[in-house]
Amino acid sequence: MKGLILFLLVICFISGCDKKSDESEELIVSEEKTNDTNKANQKKLSWNSIANKVWIKETWSGGEIYEDISFVITRVKQGKLEGQFLESGIITPDSNLYSGKQNTNSGFSGSYNEHRAEIIFECGKNSKGKLYISPYKENLLIVDIQYAGEITNTFKFKPYNLNDLEKDNRAKFDNDVKDITLKKWGKIKFVSVVRTSTKRNTLFIYLTDCKRNILYDFSDSMAFPNDFKVNDFLFKDINDDGREDLVLILRGITDSELHEIIIYEQNEMGGFDVNLEKTQKTNLKMNEDKKYSIRDIVSYL
Repeated sequence: MKGLILFLLVICFISGCDKKSDESEELIVSEEKTNDTNKANQKKLSWNSIANKVWIKETWSGGEIYEDISFVITRVKQGKLEGQFLESGIITPDSNLYSGKQNTNSGFSGSYNEHRAEIIFECGKNSKGKLYISPYKENLLIVDIQYAGEITNTFKFKPYNLNDLEKDNRAKFDNDVKDITLKKWGKIKFVSVVRTSTKRNTLFIYLTDCKRNILYDFSDSMAFPNDFKVNDFLFKDINDDGREDLVLILRGITDSELHEIIIYEQNEMGGFDVNLEKTQKTNLKMNEDKKYSIRDIVSYL
């Protein structure tokens, strides 16, 4: 009897060891699967979706345009990227940004992989810094900012959006939105915004993506006359360089007999520069003939 009990104890001991061994193996396999899952779920940056948006701090309130930094990535190619950085304010995505013209922004360049980018920027003649960009969720980035010799600060950045314009309680906005497709910009929206104050109506024109994120701003390239809105427009290659240019017809808000034409030519980077000579000649011809349709305007060019 004692021999039988001893035999059973040995069997139980061996079975227990095997069970612990199996549990250990299961734990190792489980950890390996978790690691594989984490790698699979690690967020990847789609640089086509990051580029050309104006990125501002998530905490930006809309009350003061100079309270925070901003940046735009303008070129992405083969692991390298370029863009511009504004240390105090919201960078304007206009022909100054997309033509290589001199401006108040700081240029930057860097490298990237599918998960992160490292960018070197200049602030002033003798000071440099770095941006480390990682995804957080859709339309939100984690950005580590490190100035030379200082600690790294981490912020969340969001795209600058038409909704940010509408946070200004001092003005009302009358929007007109049209879907268009351009070779450089893809499928986007042409947005004209009339900002109404107590004394005058001010026109702003943007290109945005489908989520109203601002990609391009026409407003600073040429001062639009007060109390005008967009009557019609056409993107068409008018100088035979293979790029779509913009023919813009404005009409008076309070006086519908007033019209003004602005001719923009698109450059290699996708920016739109006003052709003053064509603009002046076309305005003279249009007002002489009193013909204000797109078809008429194009026939003058």
